[in-house]
Amino acid sequence: MTGVTKACLGNASIGHAMIGAGVSSLGDSRIANLKNLRGISGDIPLVMLRIPMKSEAEDVVRYADVSLNSDLSTLQAISRQAARLRKDHGVIIMVETGDMREGIAINEVPSFISHISHLPGIRFEGIGTNIACVNRHSDILKQVRQLALIAGSLSIGPDVKGLTISGGNSSVLRYVFNGDMPVEINQLRIGESILLGVDSVTKEPIEGLYQDAFLIETEIIETAKKDDRKQAIAALGTQDVDPEELSSTIPATSIRDATSDHLMLDVGSDVDVQVGQEIVFRPGYKSLVRAMTSSLVEKDYR
Repeated sequence: MTGVTKACLGNASIGHAMIGAGVSSLGDSRIANLKNLRGISGDIPLVMLRIPMKSEAEDVVRYADVSLNSDLSTLQAISRQAARLRKDHGVIIMVETGDMREGIAINEVPSFISHISHLPGIRFEGIGTNIACVNRHSDILKQVRQLALIAGSLSIGPDVKGLTISGGNSSVLRYVFNGDMPVEINQLRIGESILLGVDSVTKEPIEGLYQDAFLIETEIIETAKKDDRKQAIAALGTQDVDPEELSSTIPATSIRDATSDHLMLDVGSDVDVQVGQEIVFRPGYKSLVRAMTSSLVEKDYR
């Protein structure tokens, strides 16, 4: 089993650390982040994880070694740019197995592969699917097994066993650990679990991983009684984080509401908080995404 590790939104420092830890492939969903990673990645393959916009075909070829795709016209544009730049570009075809995000219909897979096999500059790498991002209540193992069946039915030459079968994201790690992962699946695209140390569906901690590798710190800017409740306001808002995926490390303190720049906290009557005091939050994945991509949030690596 191999994996594409998301380099925390293209951040060069974290990408460099992951390379030093021995990752074999890095992926991101944005061209700007792949540009940042290209300068530090060396020979490590870079993967474009969001299906590309047709207008960014040239940059996809320049900065990604492989991309996930589901649209033939976009692939034709990538092919033209690959031929022009005299480069080969790897393609993983995304298949819809039940998440209702990107992917072609299962019955379209053979003809789709046949179409792209004639495109210059395009190297067919394999097939993949997305799981539990939109349809959070889908049967994950059923989807993974469905992709494995599709992989087993491919008849495109003697090198079928050399194809990449990208069976999902952090949501399927539990099936690797318990031995239920079909043998055909040889790649996962891991972000949330490796960064936050949790199962992306259940949010349960994964043994052996850290759940506090990322913390968000800010200051208390007001304390007051509001509607007979003890309230504190932190200098943080929805433009910085997703408040629904943020938890305070101060006991008996919870997030009540948020605006673009203010985070209102309900504070326990026995909890002493003061203006100027630092407060620390543990982010969920959505909060981490927003904080890492915001130029207003200072990053401090220790």
